[in-house]
Amino acid sequence: MVLPDLTAFESVGIYLDKEWLEALLIEFPNISTHQHILPHFLVSDLKQSADPQTFLPPDILEKHNVTISGPFVLQIYRVEDIGLSALSQIYKIEDSKHGQQIREAINEEEQQDLGFEEQIDNNELVGKKHTCKLILEDGAGRRCFGFELKPIDGICVGMRLGQKVYTLATENFRPSRLW
Repeated sequence: MVLPDLTAFESVGIYLDKEWLEALLIEFPNISTHQHILPHFLVSDLKQSADPQTFLPPDILEKHNVTISGPFVLQIYRVEDIGLSALSQIYKIEDSKHGQQIREAINEEEQQDLGFEEQIDNNELVGKKHTCKLILEDGAGRRCFGFELKPIDGICVGMRLGQKVYTLATENFRPSRLW
């Protein structure tokens, strides 16, 4: 089997797993260029599609307040809007997935049983965005945190997880727990 030219990926520091690529070519034999591979890579799990050269350094948890040289490809594992309470974030997620069905399921009585004295307007939460904390994961399963310094379009509670983040270097890196 002849593998497509991957220099477009490799020139920016993205290395694909050869087994994943071969399986992709078996499933989709007409794939011939990096433009055809990219959409499959973007929806894949990095644990399967990325080569270890693309991962964070293995000693990442021992680094503190240093700049690590990239590039790295990480996937979004979880998003938290640190400007919203946990309950507000739950409502925001429910709105993004099921909308009206969820709102109807939570009636005024249930909210009062949970200690809420006034009705929460879920429509108010949709569209508002504060600073987001991202939990990012590399292909080896190592996780780290990232924070928006400025709002980034598309990053919000309720977004599709697994989206890829490409970083060149990370300044003032502080280790997080390894889950």
